[in-house]
Amino acid sequence: TVDGSKCGPAKIRPEQMTPEVWDYVFFKDAPAPKTDIPMETLKKFRQEFEYWYPLDLRVSGKDLVPNHLTYFMYNHVAMWPKDQTKWPKGVRSNGHLLLNAEKMSKSTGNFLTLHESVELFSADGMRFALADAGDTVEDANFAVETAKSSILRLFTQVEWIKEILGSEDSLRSGPADLFMDQVFDSAMNRFIQLAEESYSKMLFRDALKYGFFELQTARDQYRDMATATGAGMHRDVIRRFIEVQALLLTPICPHVCEHIWELLGKTGSIMHASWPVAGPVDELKMVSAGYLRDTIHDFHQRIEAAITSRNKKKGQAPTIPGMKYRIVGKVYVAQQYLPWQQAVLKQMKSAYEKGNGSFPENKALLAELSKQPEIKPHMKKAMSFAQYMKEEAGRRGAAALELSTPFDEIALLESNRVYLMKSLEMEEFTILPSSKADAKLQDQCHPGQPVGTFQSEEKPHVKVTMINSQPKLPHFTVRIPVFDNESVLALARRLAKQDGYMNSAQQVTLYRYEDIVSGTRHIPSIEKPLGGRVAIPARGTFSLNEDVTGLIFRETGDNPPPIPVGDTLCYSVA
Repeated sequence: TVDGSKCGPAKIRPEQMTPEVWDYVFFKDAPAPKTDIPMETLKKFRQEFEYWYPLDLRVSGKDLVPNHLTYFMYNHVAMWPKDQTKWPKGVRSNGHLLLNAEKMSKSTGNFLTLHESVELFSADGMRFALADAGDTVEDANFAVETAKSSILRLFTQVEWIKEILGSEDSLRSGPADLFMDQVFDSAMNRFIQLAEESYSKMLFRDALKYGFFELQTARDQYRDMATATGAGMHRDVIRRFIEVQALLLTPICPHVCEHIWELLGKTGSIMHASWPVAGPVDELKMVSAGYLRDTIHDFHQRIEAAITSRNKKKGQAPTIPGMKYRIVGKVYVAQQYLPWQQAVLKQMKSAYEKGNGSFPENKALLAELSKQPEIKPHMKKAMSFAQYMKEEAGRRGAAALELSTPFDEIALLESNRVYLMKSLEMEEFTILPSSKADAKLQDQCHPGQPVGTFQSEEKPHVKVTMINSQPKLPHFTVRIPVFDNESVLALARRLAKQDGYMNSAQQVTLYRYEDIVSGTRHIPSIEKPLGGRVAIPARGTFSLNEDVTGLIFRETGDNPPPIPVGDTLCYSVA
């Protein structure tokens, strides 16, 4: 017992634990004490102490740093001044826990118990929010909204996994050797390494960042690229993603991950599974993929600017809801920097290395640049270029200051032409060397930073009236543009998005009038709201008639007959 009134398994009385006995247990070189405690028992005491010491980690609140934790270390040093193997290996201090960015207090009602949190958010939802709350001596913040959203995120992920595993046969098989497969595989390897490092440092927010959020983003990028290129996702790559993410997230959300483990058909508990093995990270492919994403982001902005500029010139609003444009562009790629830009980069790289990863103040940098004869005639442009490269170095590190990219930009863009066109909704684009551009564009274009110029033209379309005559439903008549060669599914998807009361295009069935001249004049009856209308097959496309006043429908197949459908359609919602 704690007070010593009853003896333990070793049958030792308090008075038998003399200083000499304690010395024998704690110090390897202490002689055997004069005691009636059996030597075999003393050896077991010493063996158990040696097994548990040194202390690997002591975790406590930051308020104990000035006293308890400090003397905790002093005491160990005082006891074992010459034996550092007995000193504590680590001390971790954490901040206090806030609730919704405020101190927890029963008097104000800002208070949650562990039991209440589990009832409200589930065990894994609460653990997710706690991991996201923060790790260092700064006060962590348990946000209720984060806990709520974590439940939705986990549920959505599980449902997606069920859907994917249920349709595995539709995924691509064979060698997983496409560019996007290799990029995603490298991303998973990197996040395994980063998550493991974060867990070892007890940085649970970072572990959650790499093991869940960043990995989700990499999955989404892979899915988007697979969809845009038409290649589809690879079955083995996706299964590996599901398995890796489950293992990385298990320390935080063990119950959900156990369920995912079962969905994968794994035997045994995920608690007994090994940590995922990180393969090699292909840095060149990772850099190439980042280049493509940055290029698409930059070109998106330039295309939006082109559309906005076109509309303003025509006196229209900056955007037209539901309108599409034919986008054509020219992409200029620089194989090398201009001579004055090379001189700027060399000077900046030297300053960056001397500053151990930081640049001098702009005034000092300007003074150094002005001394270079190649730069002096271009000082106005040089300073803005240097400022841009400073920002890039802050984002990408020293690699941003290299004079060339580690990959062939033109070859990369050409091999991913379909992906770029689908992502940017471009009809076509031409890749040209920067020497073909005007002087202004040449200044903007440099290795790793292609420049695109884009033109937009309004695509031919017919504004179609879409009528819903279903009684007691919140769907009404809308006007929507229909474009040449637009599929039935694409039109249904845009209609669902514009309607606002539909969850997906799968709920929509389109109809045409049997008589496109007089059919619109008949008032539908409540008993037969779709009388006089014919369902339009989901597999088919619309084209514009010769005078662009109505639509023609063609069902997918061998030489289907064209069916005029006019400028008025109907739709029903399941």
